[in-house]
Amino acid sequence: MQSTNSGGFQIYAGFEGFRGTCRHELDQALQHGSVFLDANILLDLYAYPEPARGLALKYLASLGDRLFVPNQALREFWRNRHTKILAQTKRPRPLTAALQGINTIINELRPDKRSTPEVDEIKSTIHAQLELLQLKVDEMAGAPLDVDAILSDSSLDPVLSELAVLLEGKVLVGFPAEREAELIQEGLRRFDERQPPGYIDGPKKKDQIPERGTGDYLIWEQMLAAVVEQGVSSFVFVSNDEKEDWRFLAEKRIVGPRPELVSEALDRAKSLFHVVSPSSFYAIMGSLYPVEGADAEASALIASSEAASVQDVAEAGWSRESFTDLMVRLEDGGYFEQQVLLEEVISKGGFLSLRDCEALTGFSDAPSLRRLLSPLTTVVQGMIDEGVVDADVAPALGVVFDASGRVRGLEAPASFVDLESARSESSALSWLDAAVEVAREQPDRDWSVPELVQGVRSRGLRDLGSALTPEKTLARDLRYRDGSRFLALGGGRYRLVT
Repeated sequence: MQSTNSGGFQIYAGFEGFRGTCRHELDQALQHGSVFLDANILLDLYAYPEPARGLALKYLASLGDRLFVPNQALREFWRNRHTKILAQTKRPRPLTAALQGINTIINELRPDKRSTPEVDEIKSTIHAQLELLQLKVDEMAGAPLDVDAILSDSSLDPVLSELAVLLEGKVLVGFPAEREAELIQEGLRRFDERQPPGYIDGPKKKDQIPERGTGDYLIWEQMLAAVVEQGVSSFVFVSNDEKEDWRFLAEKRIVGPRPELVSEALDRAKSLFHVVSPSSFYAIMGSLYPVEGADAEASALIASSEAASVQDVAEAGWSRESFTDLMVRLEDGGYFEQQVLLEEVISKGGFLSLRDCEALTGFSDAPSLRRLLSPLTTVVQGMIDEGVVDADVAPALGVVFDASGRVRGLEAPASFVDLESARSESSALSWLDAAVEVAREQPDRDWSVPELVQGVRSRGLRDLGSALTPEKTLARDLRYRDGSRFLALGGGRYRLVT
């Protein structure tokens, strides 16, 4: 029987990726290793109150020449900057919800809905006190962003001004075009094998040019290349991306970076990889690089960074259940055109430009777009009336204007992107792709929608177990998404175009 030398046996040898995050090693990495920022860390600065934003920038500056931004992350920052800025105009004042709740409680004291002098006095007193408290909160939060001004003149953007100084000489050089093209192909291959990072978001971003959804993988490759050149023994990626293609999850709880990424970093760069959320990052930086007299700002920064990670869901008022309910109601109501439009906006990251709106709908003016969205608005109002969502829920889809009042496009809550990803069935094939695979076996046959769905089911081309209404979904796609692969014969029959 072979014995082992307990003194020399390394339990983690070959399994380094499963160690999880060791606080001591993370502290060492933040003090001596390279630190890379994801695009969302830069974008979230727009969502922080002014004092918290200032402290965040001080912590980042304290890293000196060990701070870097992957070129791909900066590309994504510029791609999403305007949307992030515009989102700040939608954030309700913190005490608005409290006031609404108090009003509800007071109104319930009078079931007959009739006001009395006593009730009016209570409301007046509470409103006055909350207004004073709101003024104090606004004072502590500092000057709000002037959204219209910074969108029309980027030189007035305080975040850009600070980042221009902070990131001077710290943005990694992008790969040459030929090398990037090779890596994009490699990223797509890794996605097919569900090899991290990026395989979760990749498919829904496949229309992005030039990376075709491989942005996270390009960030990973740029970090590894930099770490090899720098010769550091550890590096940290700061990101609020907590999906399984970056993080190791146990029962939905984050226990560390993906083991495959830790192993890959050790094999290729001889460096230990850490990934940390912004709230944890700022909390640790506060202990490693304390700023005198900034206790209140530090608390606000941690709270703001935590809120920014779930801000879109919280602001929108949409849960996974209510979002799924919305999609079911659109299907059941036969509002396929509105559902396809909403899904298209979601697939573009929550915003559809005016040019794409016109190409998809034929409309480019606000009145026409609003009429098109009217059924969707009616469905959401029904959900409000039934108490499924709150009255102040964010519009499921709305027309967006620029500072001059011109239509920019259509926008859905940013949280819808993640909610749709969670709702959708995991499948490499779309409904149309799966239907084509079925019809190819008998190209001269006329098919009904139920026959195509049965063919998809029997061949295991899609998981129908979590599908909402397969027949309606395929019928919708055949009508609104396809103009080249199936010929509509009438009477609900279709034939593959060969």
